[in-house]
Amino acid sequence: MGISNGLKKTLFLIIFLIIIIISAFLFAGAKFMGTAANIYEFENPSKTEIISQFKKILLASDNELRKSPNGETNILLLGIAGPGHNGENLTDTIIILTISSDQKKITINSIPRDLYVELPESQYWGKINAIYAYRAKNNPRDGIKILSQEIKKITGIPINYYVIANFEGFKKIIDVFGGIDYTLEEDLIDPAFPNNTFGYDPISLKAGVYHLDGELALKLSRSRHTIKGDFSRIERQHKIIFLLKEKIEKNNLWDNFFKVTDILNIIGENVKTDISLPQLQKLSAIAKNIKETKSKIPNSNMETGLLSAANINGADVLLPKDGTYDELRMFYDENR
Repeated sequence: MGISNGLKKTLFLIIFLIIIIISAFLFAGAKFMGTAANIYEFENPSKTEIISQFKKILLASDNELRKSPNGETNILLLGIAGPGHNGENLTDTIIILTISSDQKKITINSIPRDLYVELPESQYWGKINAIYAYRAKNNPRDGIKILSQEIKKITGIPINYYVIANFEGFKKIIDVFGGIDYTLEEDLIDPAFPNNTFGYDPISLKAGVYHLDGELALKLSRSRHTIKGDFSRIERQHKIIFLLKEKIEKNNLWDNFFKVTDILNIIGENVKTDISLPQLQKLSAIAKNIKETKSKIPNSNMETGLLSAANINGADVLLPKDGTYDELRMFYDENR
């Protein structure tokens, strides 16, 4: 299937947003040091150390694009609730973006957050979305490392880079551009949508066209207490991303200095990555030549899919029907 202009521009947007932050640092100096420190999770916040580590990002000898043994580059995209929300480091969105420069192809694979796994280096089992949260309290990079290892065990896909996006930042970006127009294909009834005080903030929306502000867009991106559960949420997330892309294009983002400044502040507070500027530039060059895309969810149909729903100790989870990860690995391998 040929890649749509929408997906290609969305990839450019993700890459370019991070590039412009780094460029802003180079040209504006101290004003954007805090932004750079946040995005790259510098361990020492002092001005001298930020400059030193930033030079490493720009001039490091390993700035060649990392690739897996088959020549692909795999980027782990994580969406978290962020500070001020219950379970702030739970990875509500887990996506593997695979880029093949040889085949000129991008593959987007989502991993359901409710997949039930053995939590690494512990005696407990839980949802895969808890792995990063469990480790991030002490060391965010360790959380990424452990989650990447688990994802490789499940999918067979080695992770080369990561990007963590805070859902609060996603909400603020939508508000910066005045919201988005969204068509809800079917009624959305979620009586158990959580609020920030361990209670509920029920959602009840009829099918139709809505103008979403950041708050409502965030709710649609997070709601999962529906018939298709996590799979409906993943579909809504993808749709909102494309609508946001269209909104950004219509507002001529790069011609509006004040919008750029707002975006810089939002991204700096809510995005973390380990992709350096030279590596981002290489990814951007590859993206220009992309001809094909694949995007699949491993279980959009409970009857014919690879996962089955279960309730374990009061938690709604997903289990591999074959009792192993063999069929899941085959699925992800076929969709790369």
